[in-house]
Amino acid sequence: MLIRASVVIVSRGKPELLSRAIDSVINQDFPAKDFEIILVDDGSQKDDLAALVKKKAKTFPAISCVRQGPLGLSAGRNTGAKNARGEIIVFTDNDCIADPQWLKNMVSKFTDGNVAGVEGKIIPAAPGENISPRKLFTNAPENLSGGKFTGANTAYRKEIILKAGGYDEVMNFWREDSEFAFRAMEFGKIAFAKGAIIFHPPRPEKKLNALRYLSFLRNEFICFLRHPVNYKKYIGFVHFARDFGYSFFVLLAFYYVLFLPVPYPLQLQIILKSFLLSIVPPILYSCIFSVAVFGKKISFDFHSLSDWIDGVSYSYLGFAKYVLYLPFALIGFILAIPLINSWPKGEPG
Repeated sequence: MLIRASVVIVSRGKPELLSRAIDSVINQDFPAKDFEIILVDDGSQKDDLAALVKKKAKTFPAISCVRQGPLGLSAGRNTGAKNARGEIIVFTDNDCIADPQWLKNMVSKFTDGNVAGVEGKIIPAAPGENISPRKLFTNAPENLSGGKFTGANTAYRKEIILKAGGYDEVMNFWREDSEFAFRAMEFGKIAFAKGAIIFHPPRPEKKLNALRYLSFLRNEFICFLRHPVNYKKYIGFVHFARDFGYSFFVLLAFYYVLFLPVPYPLQLQIILKSFLLSIVPPILYSCIFSVAVFGKKISFDFHSLSDWIDGVSYSYLGFAKYVLYLPFALIGFILAIPLINSWPKGEPG
């Protein structure tokens, strides 16, 4: 039997976080008979999630658990959508907290027949906490005014998900939500529901997070090549440049550290100096450009500063910024060349 909405949450373990997320969905100001909750267990090693769902079913019977994988986030969302009875599939994440009006405000946007999907507001803080300043070595998605299509707070008509082919399971994580949104736009518009609020408390950075930028860069390439117009319009090239820079540095660092016969302290010193020389001119240029164009004050809150610089890419001046960015990046690289050329070759064995 069809119902109005299905809320899909993908999780691999983390029953404590998931329990909090499920409770926030159960306590929605929305008729319980009109929605269900589908938990997709993405290959958890224990049966904690099935036990959790069984416990939650005592107060909310329309909750179920589907097991897969581990296949990843994109595959999990596709699995949830295929098993859903709802006309509208609403996605959130296991570390999120939904405002009580969230589901009602998301679903209400679909009264417009031209709407293929809806994105809601994501606040990168726990309920009642300030957004900024953010603690060091933490991260959280943010979507305060729309145009980001973040998977932690999006909804689509089920028929659109099927027509568009679902989430790209090769991309799996990072930019997979934007890439799908751009395909969904071929069937209708994506509305922004500012009253549909998800709280996403900041989470600690993973210790090997730098390595993930290699896959992030691949996904940026995929998204850009498939949707160049929408990529430029909604994303810009800040993330692309960042992921490319991080990926290049990670590969360079691994090559130096693993393959060149030089004492590690000296290696590390030269790598860091080369890296700093390479990135300082572009960063200074970004700040100067932003001040000149938008007349905003430089903030020492790094979270706000990065958002402010990112914001340039959404303007009509974004393309000009990145054309002018290249000479400054080249200057930084040229400054680093003497250090790289002076790299000790090591003593023959």
